[in-house]
Amino acid sequence: MLDAGMEVLLRDGINLGASTLRYADAFELLKNERDIKVTRGSVHERIWSSQEAWQFDVLAASINSSEAIRRSATNTAVAEHIAELPVDTETERWNLLAESCRVGSHAFLKTIEDHPPVRLFPTVIAAWKASANNVAEYDQLSRLLAETQRSAVQDLQDGLTGLLELADLEVEPSHGLSFNAAVRFYSVNTTALAYSHTLRSLHDPALAEPISARCPDGAQRDWNHLGLGNWLVARGLFRTRHREAGAASPKGVTA
Repeated sequence: MLDAGMEVLLRDGINLGASTLRYADAFELLKNERDIKVTRGSVHERIWSSQEAWQFDVLAASINSSEAIRRSATNTAVAEHIAELPVDTETERWNLLAESCRVGSHAFLKTIEDHPPVRLFPTVIAAWKASANNVAEYDQLSRLLAETQRSAVQDLQDGLTGLLELADLEVEPSHGLSFNAAVRFYSVNTTALAYSHTLRSLHDPALAEPISARCPDGAQRDWNHLGLGNWLVARGLFRTRHREAGAASPKGVTA
């Protein structure tokens, strides 16, 4: 029923709020496309106390599924790409961070093309806005979206901290930010940009246009707007930490 509800939302969208999603729509889809017969009596007041409770669970499942997909795809792509990258010279250390931004953003945006739950995010936001007159539903969705954002920021903070340690980079002191404040600023800013790209990417082809830009190692590579923006912010926030001649690069750090 949750998967069917998400498929109906992806197909029909939201008109006047989540209440436009009905049990009957999911029943019909399950019968016609999966040959599964479900009736109101089999779910109402057995699994869900009301149709509204099911509607909220469909939206919550969409949000949780899309977050899990995006984080897994992005983290895996970055980890696999940087696993063998050297970090011995200053150029190599910067290149590690640049490639993390570039590859991670490509993987993030590809999930929008490949995974239906991720493409539902604009519909979920529409449902949230449309439910403003239903205080209970609006508050539930507000709390869920806020927790999703908070968790995404924390996940990025943890990952960035590991990357900076691996690349032996520190905060640029001229900004007057502590290391933790700089990492949090980058993470909040990047998460906001990522959600904005999720909302706009299906309808704004400019966001998918490749940008050829020079990487720290001198190679020209294709970026997208999200990745290049993140890299330029990171380049201004951090600097290489001074090493004594012959000092080894950090070991045993998992990004």
